Amino acid sequence: MKYLTVNTHKLNLRDKPNLNTSTIVAVMNKGEHLKLLGFKNNFRWVKVERPNGTIGYCSYKYCLGVPNPNDIRSYDYKWLKIAFAELHTAELRGPEDNNRILTYLRTCESLPDDMKNSDETAWCSAFMNWCVEHAGYAGTDSAWALSWKNWGQPALKRRGRIAVFERYVRQNGVTKTFGHVGFYLGMVDGKILLLGGNQKDSVSVQLYPEDNQHYKFLGCRKA
Repeated sequence: MKYLTVNTHKLNLRDKPNLNTSTIVAVMNKGEHLKLLGFKNNFRWVKVERPNGTIGYCSYKYCLGVPNPNDIRSYDYKWLKIAFAELHTAELRGPEDNNRILTYLRTCESLPDDMKNSDETAWCSAFMNWCVEHAGYAGTDSAWALSWKNWGQPALKRRGRIAVFERYVRQNGVTKTFGHVGFYLGMVDGKILLLGGNQKDSVSVQLYPEDNQHYKFLGCRKA
């Protein structure tokens, strides 16, 4: 990601990545495009450059990425463009947590606070919820991936639609059912190409089987 856009009506640009010791150097408007120069404090702050050359720090929480134009098509759903702009967002190793992933998790209202504050919490549904909400729709507000199997309306496979899976995990001799959710991109060698969160601990594009001992595709959903 090389560019960001401001996603709130007024966003302060500061000389330091700190609320208490910094000075406001500018106030930015919604829709303003920024050049991304780097991240600070576990992705809480970003160092950016405005079109006029002013450099400073702002909260990453109120910014959306501008997707690589090679990834998207003109007719893509808005939520898919938002999701593409989050590619490569990844869990941090060790005890540190990526605050961007915590931002996804905090859109899930019923999730306990300790789980909202750990990027080790399963976050594919939280990522979906964050993308859908930023596109202007109501999500499920749930961290449970299978909550999406009844969201919106059933739909045929089409690029950008929400694909829902059951996921089967063998634990202590018992097979337990979980879920996975992501954005459908197409079929490759009989498998579903999916853009989603918490795929190899990051926002990434991966292939998933339609039906085997680990996964079962339940269908696509649309608003």
